[in-house]
Amino acid sequence: MGVPPSPALLYNVSNATNCPHFRVIISSISPLIKDCCTVMSAIIEKTFNENYSNKIRLRDVGSYIRGLTYSSDDVVESNGIFVMRSNNIINGSSLDYHNNIVSVNKQILTEQQLQTGDIVICMANGSSSLVGKSSFYDGDCSTPITVGAFCGIYRSKEPIVKWLFQTNKYRRYIWNSLQGGNGAIANLNGDDILRMSFSIPATPAKDNRIKLLTSVDTLLESNISLCDLYISQKLYLLRQMFI
Repeated sequence: MGVPPSPALLYNVSNATNCPHFRVIISSISPLIKDCCTVMSAIIEKTFNENYSNKIRLRDVGSYIRGLTYSSDDVVESNGIFVMRSNNIINGSSLDYHNNIVSVNKQILTEQQLQTGDIVICMANGSSSLVGKSSFYDGDCSTPITVGAFCGIYRSKEPIVKWLFQTNKYRRYIWNSLQGGNGAIANLNGDDILRMSFSIPATPAKDNRIKLLTSVDTLLESNISLCDLYISQKLYLLRQMFI
């Protein structure tokens, strides 16, 4: 049996959802999650190996949609549209539309409403390490939902693009795109995303790889949810000790 996580580590993990390496942090608690992350990373890198002759360019298989600009006057307590911001993007995982929610009363374009399978990307942030982090929208939010102006949406019918945003090549591309900026806020634009290209396996190998990645992803998300529940319960019990 492993050593139980310390209260300090539990606190850090419970506040780590804004971290670009969230899965790495939470994997320090669960060996199974750590193993899943290792397997997932290896499969992803193999899937987008440069040796494949079949290439896709994001501009050719999808579109980029800008986020919603709103003011403090548009913010409402209820019955509004959910606006996802950088702190709702759990890098490499599903979009968090349960916490840190902003709700606005403002008309949005039809294309700005999130659809199942959309990739939400942090396009601008005061911390360059957070720019480019991305989450996958599972389509289960019952409230109309969009993203704020500092985020963007990549939408594609090609299922394999879900994982290319977790590759080392993507991270290198983002780093290179941010070099030379002289503003206080590091930022990307839609063309930075759309001009990216990746090598992928041909069908049917591509379809088999998608099935494998989906299976590992499901296992990983399930265990992260269980770990998050464990952390919440542990923190609650720790707080009760000092009441």
